[in-house]
Amino acid sequence: QCTVRYNVADCSHLKLTHIPDDLPSNITVLNLTHNQLRRLPPTNFTRYSQLAILDAGFNSISKLEPELCQILPLLKVLNLQHNELSQISDQTFVFCTNLTELDLMSNSIHKIKSNPFKNQKNLIKLDLSHNGLSSTKLGTGVQLENLQELLLAKNKILALRSEELEFLGNSSLRKLDLSSNPLKEFSPGCFQTIGKLFALLLNNAQLNPHLTEKLCWELSNTSIQNLSLANNQLLATSESTFSGLKWTNLTQLDLSYNNLHDVGNGSFSYLPSLRYLSLEYNNIQRLSPRSFYGLSNLRYLSLKRAFTKQSVSLASHPNIDDFSFQWLKYLEYLNMDDNNIPSTKSNTFTGLVSLKYLSLSKTFTSLQTLTNETFVSLAHSPLLTLNLTKNHISKIANGTFSWLGQLRILDLGLNEIEQKLSGQEWRGLRNIFEIYLSYNKYLQLSTSSFALVPSLQRLMLRRVALKNVDISPSPFRPLRNLTILDLSNNNIANINEDLLEGLENLEILDFQHNNLARLWKRANPGGPVNFLKGLSHLHILNLESNGLDEIPVGVFKNLFELKSINLGLNNLNKLEPFIFDDQTSLRSLNLQKNLITSVEKDVFGPPFQNLNSLDMRFNPFDCTCESISWFVNWINQTHTNISELSTHYLCNTPHHYYGFPLKLFDTSSCKDSAPFENLYFQGHHHHHHWSHPQFEK
Repeated sequence: QCTVRYNVADCSHLKLTHIPDDLPSNITVLNLTHNQLRRLPPTNFTRYSQLAILDAGFNSISKLEPELCQILPLLKVLNLQHNELSQISDQTFVFCTNLTELDLMSNSIHKIKSNPFKNQKNLIKLDLSHNGLSSTKLGTGVQLENLQELLLAKNKILALRSEELEFLGNSSLRKLDLSSNPLKEFSPGCFQTIGKLFALLLNNAQLNPHLTEKLCWELSNTSIQNLSLANNQLLATSESTFSGLKWTNLTQLDLSYNNLHDVGNGSFSYLPSLRYLSLEYNNIQRLSPRSFYGLSNLRYLSLKRAFTKQSVSLASHPNIDDFSFQWLKYLEYLNMDDNNIPSTKSNTFTGLVSLKYLSLSKTFTSLQTLTNETFVSLAHSPLLTLNLTKNHISKIANGTFSWLGQLRILDLGLNEIEQKLSGQEWRGLRNIFEIYLSYNKYLQLSTSSFALVPSLQRLMLRRVALKNVDISPSPFRPLRNLTILDLSNNNIANINEDLLEGLENLEILDFQHNNLARLWKRANPGGPVNFLKGLSHLHILNLESNGLDEIPVGVFKNLFELKSINLGLNNLNKLEPFIFDDQTSLRSLNLQKNLITSVEKDVFGPPFQNLNSLDMRFNPFDCTCESISWFVNWINQTHTNISELSTHYLCNTPHHYYGFPLKLFDTSSCKDSAPFENLYFQGHHHHHHWSHPQFEK
């Protein structure tokens, strides 16, 4: 029952009680997880001597025979997590000399006697988390000199003592995880005995401020770079909390989920090397001008949900004083999402002279109107990306962004903006690349709406109840560099032929969920509106759900680079011959849920040529020779992916074929059902001729 692919045998979740004896002998990986094994008898592995990885996690193994590794000399990874091992002796792993990874997480090992890991000179990762260990001591005498990760989380370790960490004297630990232990004591010199310690994780350890301070002194003069103290009820920090770290080069500090309320002045003043600081999910009441003093090298700061959540009874908002960020002169990334800060002040962000990425999603409670003062404190920040989503913004004043001359990406989506865009809102955005305005209340365009942002390449206007799209000249006319335009979900019914005129670089046009049906009707006064003309680099065109029931001839002409057309959920029935003749580089065509009855060669021959995927599900096909024999022959020899072909391509007419799978239609009785190869190259019997050399034969 096991599945074998490329020397990997997967025997998981099979209720096995013994080791399968019929697997290929050259397998190098064997997965036995989630079975009912009680032992791993060495003799049962004789056949699989090539194994490099053996995973027997989630079984009921209570005993391990030393001979297992004798029989598996190439074993590098042994995983025994979630089993019932309680004893490991000096013999258990004595022959496992090539192991680089050993996982014993979630067993019942309460005590390590003498030196079970003495022979693991190549071991890089050892996981003993979630056992019952009361000490970090895993051996007497220096060993495990290549160990990089030692995971001891969720045990019963109360104290760190130097004599219980001496065995790591030659090790260089990239990661020591002691999270979720009831630590009460860091005895003098406990970390000094470890050869080198780079990362220490002490999350969920219920350290108090006093213990935290003691911990930091014990880390003095070590190689520590990354310290994680999340979820420790560190309710307040002061100048002394991290003072012991002044003789380290700490670069990362995680203080998230601490219910931290009070960040004392100078709390971080001894961390000049810190580059990454997380204060996410705390309860900070205020930041003052000296809260971040000393963080002169910080690059990344997360304050996501870091501030006091407003309670119903107290209308007290968290307060960010002016100049709170002034020391962070190298900060590049600042995340302040999900807070309830009233709004910005004139010097909120002053001093962030390296800031590139600023996320302010759901940050403010009273920022309904953006004014030309809102971002004045960012005037000297080389900001590239600004996220302002979910702030209940309803109005953008002229010149709001005039301070942000280097901004590339501006995200104003998911707000409540309702206004006429004069274009002055964007004044000064000389380098802007993308403006995201989708999901707002109401936007009215004018000819000059985007006149000041000619560098724009992406403009998103989905579901904004867009008005005035049909003005002339077009609001989009200045955007010669535009590559992506999203106008979907706006119920647009009126547009001019020159709506997209001059957008030669446009590659993606999202126009789905509008109301364009009338514009493509022959009966339209003034004729059908060809708003796609000249878009010679268009790659992706989405016109789903527009009520279209006609496609005018020539509307796709010269769109040679189209790779994807979505015309699903319209009312298309009879398609004119040759309408897709220029779409020979098409990769994806979607016509699902239309009213198409026949699929003929002179309509679909050219676009079907290089197609990767076709979706024509839920159409009422007419299963007669004239309507579908060419299509059925094509289906039966194509490499194109057509999903749900047997279930969602069903005949609708004639009556006796109703509900019959299209692909089973017998074309042998149809006249002119020549072999498919000839069908492409017969040439048309019309005035029309192929315009591409690849069709000449």
